[in-house]
Amino acid sequence: MKSPSPRVGRAADRLLVGDDVSSVRNDVRFLSATGDVLLGHQPFANDLPGYHALRECVLELLEQQGSAGVDFAGEATGWYWFHTFYALAHDPELAHVDVRLNLYNPRLTHAFKKALGSLEHSDPLDAHVIAERLRFARTQHAPVLDDVWLGRRLLTRHYFHLSHALAAEKTYFSAFLFLKASAYRQLKPFSEVFGTTSTAILTQYSTIQQLAALPILELEARLRDLSHNHLPDVEKNATRLHAVATHSFPVPPGMVAPLNLLLSSTLDHIRFLEAPEPVLAFLRGDGDDVLLVVLNLSAAAVEWTLPAGISAQPVVGHGLVAGHVDGRVLHLPACGVFYARVG
Repeated sequence: MKSPSPRVGRAADRLLVGDDVSSVRNDVRFLSATGDVLLGHQPFANDLPGYHALRECVLELLEQQGSAGVDFAGEATGWYWFHTFYALAHDPELAHVDVRLNLYNPRLTHAFKKALGSLEHSDPLDAHVIAERLRFARTQHAPVLDDVWLGRRLLTRHYFHLSHALAAEKTYFSAFLFLKASAYRQLKPFSEVFGTTSTAILTQYSTIQQLAALPILELEARLRDLSHNHLPDVEKNATRLHAVATHSFPVPPGMVAPLNLLLSSTLDHIRFLEAPEPVLAFLRGDGDDVLLVVLNLSAAAVEWTLPAGISAQPVVGHGLVAGHVDGRVLHLPACGVFYARVG
């Protein structure tokens, strides 16, 4: 793709195209640089054949008008704009054309539409407004359509989404945790509620009071088994867990099964692993398709030891700042990530 630079003013021989895009179609308006309508409202399906029809229409108008190039503008509405813009930027049939792409924030278009006066809303009209906005713009709002950057952008935003989604899931789970074990947060039997051992206890026993019936030594043995002997002070964990069982309110019998279903389904595809802050580690998926995700949420490098029983095959090629495994130790750079298939 050519790298257009910001400009002041607009050549009088350029074709202006406003595109009001949706998941179904591109509503397009063609203007001259002086604002004359060269072609009335043209709908094109937002698919590959629709793009080909749009491209041919652009090429025909360029030839008819003798235009030096085309300025194409649309709104950043989700990802609906992407395929058309990417095709325009990389289409060999347009290699000889000076194509300048502009992607506007919909709020800017809305504000410009208000400045134009009392206009009724309709898709064809919105395409006209976008083209007029393009005509009066003094700088180009070009999207970055480099393949490597696009891939990194996708995963970075997915990283952000995961962080917020996991926080929401933890908040949701915690609200119902109080119903099952009201003293759990107060007495803190484990350092991390969402650690492997903690979630196993909360999902494997239908009521927390069942633990009160277990002798302390038997409870210690159970915790050693669940944690693969990774708890540094299992006696303390067992004592506090026993106290949770005796201090918590009992759950009404009619709520036990629904409550356990809710808690287990919340953690069904997201299993948190015990990790100190600022490391967030969890498993997604089930069966033979399990993905280990480890995120460093700090601006400093950290290390984390992989849990026993996890054999990780790193996923490469995602373009993000990634960590690496040395033996059983995962080294994560600042704000780094680690994706691996679990064998």
